[in-house]
Amino acid sequence: MPSQDQLKEIFNLYDEELDGKIDGTQIGDVVRAAGLKPTNAMVTKASGQEFKRKGEKRITFEEWLPIFEQLSKEKASFSRTSFVFLPFSSMSSPFACHP
Repeated sequence: MPSQDQLKEIFNLYDEELDGKIDGTQIGDVVRAAGLKPTNAMVTKASGQEFKRKGEKRITFEEWLPIFEQLSKEKASFSRTSFVFLPFSSMSSPFACHP
């Protein structure tokens, strides 16, 4: 998991207005940029509300961090690619056969 300083750097990359805040619609994007893979429903649940329109609300790093922390404790969701290759990830060789 990234350090708090690294998370702050990632958060700041999405701060388009340079005011220490991101748009509420970007919460999931910033969480994903920090390495998690939550669904949109998971992000909505963790943030306590759904942001549908840009400009609706801006949040600070201090407001975003608990959302990230909650999502990092939940079971990670797999991307389709990860799911497809999951059976092969435990093989020691790409040519190994499992009985």
